[in-house]
Amino acid sequence: MAINSTTFSGREFKVYVGADGDADYDPGVGTVNDSTNGEHMYRLDIEGITLPTFSPNQEFEMRTGTGRVAEFGAMFSSSKAVVTEFTLSGRLTLQDFPIFIENVLAQAGTETGNLFEIASGYSPGNFKSGDSTGATVWNKTLTVSFVAPTAGDSYHIPGCVVTNFQVSADMGTASGRYNYSATFQSMHTPTKGSDSFSSAKELSTALGQKNVFLVDQGVKDLNIMEYDGSTDETSIEPLFNNLSLTFDAPTQFIGQDTSGLPQVFARSVPELNITIAGSMKYDTTTDKMLEAHRDSAGTSYIQLSVNNRALTNGEGQPFSASIDIENHASQLFGFIIPKAKLISASVGSGDVATMDFEAKVVDDASVTYNKVMWLATGATA
Repeated sequence: MAINSTTFSGREFKVYVGADGDADYDPGVGTVNDSTNGEHMYRLDIEGITLPTFSPNQEFEMRTGTGRVAEFGAMFSSSKAVVTEFTLSGRLTLQDFPIFIENVLAQAGTETGNLFEIASGYSPGNFKSGDSTGATVWNKTLTVSFVAPTAGDSYHIPGCVVTNFQVSADMGTASGRYNYSATFQSMHTPTKGSDSFSSAKELSTALGQKNVFLVDQGVKDLNIMEYDGSTDETSIEPLFNNLSLTFDAPTQFIGQDTSGLPQVFARSVPELNITIAGSMKYDTTTDKMLEAHRDSAGTSYIQLSVNNRALTNGEGQPFSASIDIENHASQLFGFIIPKAKLISASVGSGDVATMDFEAKVVDDASVTYNKVMWLATGATA
């Protein structure tokens, strides 16, 4: 038998993402976005390729029969109603940021498409297989294509939803550049075969041109509210060593058609869980985080605003009835959290003491804000 001497580098693979079906298709949800509309596929910046592990339903245990070795004919294997899950990670860019955030929130951006407002009483609507998708929105299902060095060995997975999305930055790594981690799930059947994507949106040729950095977010404001049951510590400008924001949005695939494909997608069930975590300089003001965490009165919470552009009422408190992200079209990455409850708070004993914390973003359910969160990106996708 002849030896195949061809070898490939693990870096020769590419990953593209785009809305299912695209604007040229009806139906869209669950339909592979192929090369005929590749101009709406976007190449992701990723650390490395790990092809999804396909896990068909299988039964190998021996049934009743002759002998003591399982019979081949008694084996069961089916790829119907199987969930495929995979995680991608890499550098966060302004090209792919709106794709991730729209999909994990299951809602499109507003105004220019790069302002994302999570309203009080947030409850994303379900959608079903066959619903149309658009070329410039990514709030329903996505096609993720793993393009191999040999085109015919590429895999394309439609019907993908982002169930977990995290952005994180550390000032000690890559000048505080934000990285991402996104977990996808799909119950639609992957396809194998070539796809040119000749018109797809490639990565920027200028290194770092579309990256997002913590160092650029110079407009910060932290309020520690009612940490002793009545007092507030406001207008703190936190000095962050690192920061992360995580969106966890479980999805239920409901029903199956005759091919085992889901019929309804239920997003963010039982809840959309948003957490913020970070490490900042410890001092007499941030020390109040410890009191807010132990909070014997049960009334404490924090407010946090991190942006690279001025805010409405940005000279003082950005948390008011008129709160908004000003100039959001030029925001690289900014967010405002009116209310979050501390999960943990502790002092780190490094060369410079730090206040390390994690908090859960909660619904304020008040007329004052009427928003769980505001988030803006410099959308270019």
